[in-house]
Amino acid sequence: MRTQDADDIIQPINELTGEKAGDQCNVCHIAPISLNSPAAIQTGYGYKFNHNDPLGHGMFPNVGDDLTEFQGSAPYNVSYWPGTKIRRQIRTHALELAESKHGKAGFTCVTCHDPHSQKLKFGGDEDSDKLCSSCHAEKDSDAHKLKAHNAVDIKCTDCHMPWMKHAGGRGHRYDGRSHSWDLLTPTDSLKGFDLLRPYTEKGADPDAQLTKDWQSIQAIKDLCYDNFNYPINVVGCVKFDILPNACSSCHTDEFPTPGVFTDAERAKLEEGEKRLETFIKLTK
Repeated sequence: MRTQDADDIIQPINELTGEKAGDQCNVCHIAPISLNSPAAIQTGYGYKFNHNDPLGHGMFPNVGDDLTEFQGSAPYNVSYWPGTKIRRQIRTHALELAESKHGKAGFTCVTCHDPHSQKLKFGGDEDSDKLCSSCHAEKDSDAHKLKAHNAVDIKCTDCHMPWMKHAGGRGHRYDGRSHSWDLLTPTDSLKGFDLLRPYTEKGADPDAQLTKDWQSIQAIKDLCYDNFNYPINVVGCVKFDILPNACSSCHTDEFPTPGVFTDAERAKLEEGEKRLETFIKLTK
């Protein structure tokens, strides 16, 4: 029921507590794919009534719904980065949060985000480190970040929330941050590189879907890679992208050239692994 009566509006802070806290955000901020819907609808059509399951979910989740029932992992739904279980779709933040250490500790969307002002809490819009250090004060130091990173004003989010999510309905590559807060490493990126590379080489199985996907990309290669942030087709062009990691947004020389799968490009990720290993040793 649509209403403008203030008494009918959910008050998330006061009315949604415990496991339901933050659920009101999920109506928009989760991929609207209900496993109750027929397969054809999951591929992009609007919700239609399913007479075989009249009490099942519609297109969007309601407060208290199980989020895992709204995010499929069918082949056409590019849910994970190749070789990993790291979610890549833009509207999977709620799922990531629920699975993360923060989520298991009771964090919800509104722990960090003010739903009315659309700003980060604890002064996070002014400096995102203020938000993180409101809990992790001991991490806001040279001992954790290293002086070199602090000198160039590296933020917690640069490493722990890299830009690595995309939306099929928008034309921008990776305009969403990770919300798992796991450290995405060059090793994670390397898993995808090694999985995808065989499908780019001579002798690749012509009947394999990834071989066909690569051939489709090659047919419009310039349109996929010349303007990397705005490819002609986000869904098609990104299938052979490599997972951006905690280091790659700054150390670009240690990340593969998009669409190039050679020993030299793989070696860049190996150098990234060495850098991260050194960083971890220095900050222990």
